[in-house]
Amino acid sequence: MCPFGQSLEVILSQLREGIGNRARLAAEASGESMILVPAVAENWPPDPKLSIVMADQQTLRQSRRRALENEVSRFKQLIDEKRSVIDGYEAQLTAYNGQMKLVQEEIAQQAALFEKNLAQISGLTSKGAARPNFPARS
Repeated sequence: MCPFGQSLEVILSQLREGIGNRARLAAEASGESMILVPAVAENWPPDPKLSIVMADQQTLRQSRRRALENEVSRFKQLIDEKRSVIDGYEAQLTAYNGQMKLVQEEIAQQAALFEKNLAQISGLTSKGAARPNFPARS
């Protein structure tokens, strides 16, 4: 084969690859599951090499679509997990706020009784108050 024939075959191979890539990218952009031969190649004579390129691009399209669907699924799962953690934190916060409200009410009631000399502050004045436990000196 002459050098021009080899160059022509390289150019045709690149053209087939370009057509296949364009068809796959168009299918990916539009969300189509099947790629279509672009209009530029519809009137060509039958080209088995182009058919192989298009089949390879379809396989690549399906593989990329599965990979994207798997990644989307993984991110949805992560989002659900994070939402569950957030729900847990919100429940804890609600519980802590309820406990804080009860303690504040109890402190206010104890303060009112203390002001009327009806109660003692147990942690400071009672005989059973907790005291630090220091080791005995030798």
